[in-house]
Amino acid sequence: MKKFMLFCFSLVVCFIMFCGFNTKASDVTLSMVNAASVRTDGTYQGLKFQATFSSNYVGTKEYGFYIALGNNSRSDMVNAIKAGTNVNGHKIVKSYKTGEERTFAVTIYDIPSTNYVDDITAIAYFNDAGKEVYTDICVTRSIANVAMSALNSGESAAILNDVSSYLAANYMVITDGLNQFNEFTVTPFVNTKPSFSDLSTLYEEFINDINDACGTSLTTSCTISDFYNTLKEGVGDSDYTIDADDNIAKVFSGARLVKWKWLLDYFKNVDTNNYAKQADALMRADRTSATQLYSMESLIYSLWNFLKTDVLQGTYASKKFSSELVYPAGNWGSYSSYTNSTCAEIGSKVNLPSAPSKNGYSFVKYTDGVNDYNPNDEITISSSSLSIKSVFNLVDYTITYNLNEGTQVDNPVNS
Repeated sequence: MKKFMLFCFSLVVCFIMFCGFNTKASDVTLSMVNAASVRTDGTYQGLKFQATFSSNYVGTKEYGFYIALGNNSRSDMVNAIKAGTNVNGHKIVKSYKTGEERTFAVTIYDIPSTNYVDDITAIAYFNDAGKEVYTDICVTRSIANVAMSALNSGESAAILNDVSSYLAANYMVITDGLNQFNEFTVTPFVNTKPSFSDLSTLYEEFINDINDACGTSLTTSCTISDFYNTLKEGVGDSDYTIDADDNIAKVFSGARLVKWKWLLDYFKNVDTNNYAKQADALMRADRTSATQLYSMESLIYSLWNFLKTDVLQGTYASKKFSSELVYPAGNWGSYSSYTNSTCAEIGSKVNLPSAPSKNGYSFVKYTDGVNDYNPNDEITISSSSLSIKSVFNLVDYTITYNLNEGTQVDNPVNS
């Protein structure tokens, strides 16, 4: 087991000077930025947390952060700080100064590579007339989480590349339980791409979501014409806008947008064609229009081609995916955010989830297409991708008729 001693890390508190304001100290509030970043400049590069006083900050105060290993709640952090104890078994470190800065940050540097994936929690505070006042939230992040997010956003720095290289060599991403397709997947930590036991599972799930969103009755045997006309319904051919009551907007909204955003994100990143513009418009919460959305034909055909590994082409250019799907190099989009996921060290052992439930079906087994597994079976994480699918059988029902209160023996004849 890895040993982790937070007080062996080094802390540096950075401060940004703003002008003061003449108001009472009791009116001052302090807020933490609900995120973290990786400091990539200067000597002290590492995981950075930041907090800001309200605009009515005035005078000199003691302020800083309490920091501890683990994913700790605000109440756990505050209670442990006040009691002078560890939080969930981990030491709390205090980093502070006295000054007049409105915005300040703490950077945790020299984090060992073996601890890149470990969560660290920070909560900011200030001393108001001898009483410590804590922020309404605490923030928990790992340097792995933040570094990969920065790389996906196009940032570049030596420390980001170091973290990425270490994770790629030593960790895999696994689903936390099962994903929304009832699959347990193991994929590379870096350059993750969609991994499913087969695209038919994905296609069936998408068809089900179309029907749920639009009240339609498409089947997996539908034609491209049925698929296109159903998704296109409501989209204006003249104003090129997407409205909330358009079928394709209904599919990519709310929980379904969270579920399928990785696919739109993928389309947006593989090219700059019409389907990329349409995907980008659907991903925006305000549904603002973009140039040349047309009738969403490019995107709808691209969805069909991806899910069916087809090469159909409409009036406007669509993406022609082949049976050997080609993914862009590097880290694209936020595929890993479409489902709950965690990381596992190569060589470690994990247990498969308990048996899932599916209305109208009974669970049979897990399978990767070669090997079968039972719920809670232990598997060893290797450096190879793995997709373990849930297998279900339809539940058989016996229906007994009591015709005319039992006086009629034969089934009625249809007329």
